[in-house]
Amino acid sequence: PTVAIMGPTAAWRNGPYHPDDEIVRRDLLCSNSYRRKCYQCTCMDIPVEEVFQAVIRRLARKSHNHAFIEKNSSYLDKETFSQKNKSQSEK
Repeated sequence: PTVAIMGPTAAWRNGPYHPDDEIVRRDLLCSNSYRRKCYQCTCMDIPVEEVFQAVIRRLARKSHNHAFIEKNSSYLDKETFSQKNKSQSEK
């Protein structure tokens, strides 16, 4: 499973190509410009929550990792995920 975070490139050219995969990007005038240098970087101003939601959507699809999702469904709950990480770091 893939969640692609796209900047100045196009998903049709660079992937991901699987129809179940997710793409997170900004639609800007400079999108798909393939610039090597940019002084604004607004195309990469993507909130963490938006990426997190894309990951949840991708993992919820059954084409990949169905057994993992069914067995570990609590990891899809953000609060439970945070609590598990916190308790493991305290050990």
